[in-house]
Amino acid sequence: MKSIALGSMISLVLFCVVATAQQTDPQQSAAPRSQSLSGAKTIVGCLERSPDGFAVRTETDVYPLNTERDLSAYVGKKVQLSQSWTAKGTVMASPMAGGMPQGGEAAAAVPKGKPGAFSGDFHVHVEGSVVGECAPQP
Repeated sequence: MKSIALGSMISLVLFCVVATAQQTDPQQSAAPRSQSLSGAKTIVGCLERSPDGFAVRTETDVYPLNTERDLSAYVGKKVQLSQSWTAKGTVMASPMAGGMPQGGEAAAAVPKGKPGAFSGDFHVHVEGSVVGECAPQP
């Protein structure tokens, strides 16, 4: 079984780290807090060409791949991509300005759902394997 390493979901994972960290009580202070978060996801789908390079199409979604590798040899193959991540550091409920966390009225002005700031260690591990052939498209 050939393995292909793909660093494709990093920006999505970074967004998830900040979004997960923000799922807190809005009455809490905007003060920085230390957290340790982790997650994992596996998808199985067909590798195909896309306008921007390559993508994996599953039964329910299409995942664009952010890679500089030429994956042409794997187009039409069924692949399994597994990624796991860990983040340990400080999360702030609001973005940083001038290197200092914003507080008080500035923190309250940040729209709900907008990313705050994360400072710490972030590790991502992504690996892929060819697990078969894809059915031909009609």
